Amino acid sequence: MHQRASPPFTHVRQNGSHAHPSHGFPENASLRRQGVDIATLHVVGSNDGLFPWPELGFTSPTAAQVAEEKAPMDNAVAQVRSAFDSARQRHDRAVALFLQADMFDPTYNVTWADNSAFQPLVRELVAQSNAFDGEVYLFNGDSHIYNSDRPLAAGSKWLDFYGIRGSADNLERVLSWQRVPYAS
Repeated sequence: MHQRASPPFTHVRQNGSHAHPSHGFPENASLRRQGVDIATLHVVGSNDGLFPWPELGFTSPTAAQVAEEKAPMDNAVAQVRSAFDSARQRHDRAVALFLQADMFDPTYNVTWADNSAFQPLVRELVAQSNAFDGEVYLFNGDSHIYNSDRPLAAGSKWLDFYGIRGSADNLERVLSWQRVPYAS
């Protein structure tokens, strides 16, 4: 059931929870349930869509790719900031963030060309996690393997990789997937 409200709009679910999509970016939504602020972020793999298109003769991202990536990433960063602001204001116990991209892929030796587009989001995750007293959960699925870790805790290689001072010891990443047989 959908209910129209002031900008942008609100999804009302059968259980009564409300999801608030970000204006202009319906993939970026937030909701709150039982003291947990939840945000979905439109952040995709392949360096947030900036991998070159060699099959079309490109060896670096096109101007169109760069332009298309910037606004959604800026909005995802703003969505993270908003979720944490809400959680702090309400004294919530946790923030949970859901996205597709795996910014800390443990399955291969990641290069800067693979993940550079994620730096603004990772910086914001560290800053906001540090300013929040509760737990932070990051869910992503791009690597397709189960992994639970603290990729931004003190001593993590990812802090150096992204050029970040400080750490986010309260951020736990949960990467999970399950094969579900397709049934027609």
